[in-house]
Amino acid sequence: MSRHSKRNPIGYTDLIGASGISKADPRIQANGAVDEASASLGMARAFMTQKSHADFLKQCQADLSKLMGFIASVNTKQTFFVITDDFFETELQNLENYLFKLEDETEFPRAFVFPGDNQAEGALNLARTIVRRAERELVIFFQNENLKQKAVLQYLNRLSSLCYVLSLIEA
Repeated sequence: MSRHSKRNPIGYTDLIGASGISKADPRIQANGAVDEASASLGMARAFMTQKSHADFLKQCQADLSKLMGFIASVNTKQTFFVITDDFFETELQNLENYLFKLEDETEFPRAFVFPGDNQAEGALNLARTIVRRAERELVIFFQNENLKQKAVLQYLNRLSSLCYVLSLIEA
């Protein structure tokens, strides 16, 4: 039995700075999507053959962890970062620099790709689709909460592109 099971009734959980939050709360939904994206990156890393690329995905997982802290603090008094409209710009810039360099070095296919030629390529394509879904869910969350940190959404978009490029490299 988890340590939370005695404190919160079924269907409720804790967030940073708040307890007894319904699992239907938009912050829980958004964080769940980002958590799934991070876990999918971890699965992909486990199969990757190029350590430097796997290490970069681990940094992306750290970035997603920071994002989850931001999401959890929405509509609470807890803040762990200075939240400005340019929040996540540095993370986005680092990701774009890495992605654009790889794109310049990678030959892109001229036909539709069917994932599954090997474990790494398949896991990276699965991660790509999970990150895309997280992006869609965060677009809704950001619109509903009137959040202005556009770099977060762009980061997720670029992260899914990175997963695609890495899948081509691993194929």
